[in-house]
Amino acid sequence: MIGLEDIYVQQDDLVFRNVGGEAMIIPIKGKLADMRNIYTLTAVAEFVWESLGEGVTVSDVLDKIVSEFDVSTEVAEQDLKELIDDLVANDLVEKK
Repeated sequence: MIGLEDIYVQQDDLVFRNVGGEAMIIPIKGKLADMRNIYTLTAVAEFVWESLGEGVTVSDVLDKIVSEFDVSTEVAEQDLKELIDDLVANDLVEKK
């Protein structure tokens, strides 16, 4: 279960690129990219991804989402936790 005071960080073996307005996370192994496992991000997911790179708590990310986007705290919290669950399941972030 994801807590608001938890901190999640990006895995080291990933490359983030924004190509033609599409944000992507590409897993790399050594010097090779694993093109079969590209993870595409929505605008909000990209915002979350960049925030997780700062090493902040889930609560801090939630506050940033609510201030940046037109969304209630309750909806943002639910969506954020689902996104983090998905990122963890795909080995893109880990709990610190």
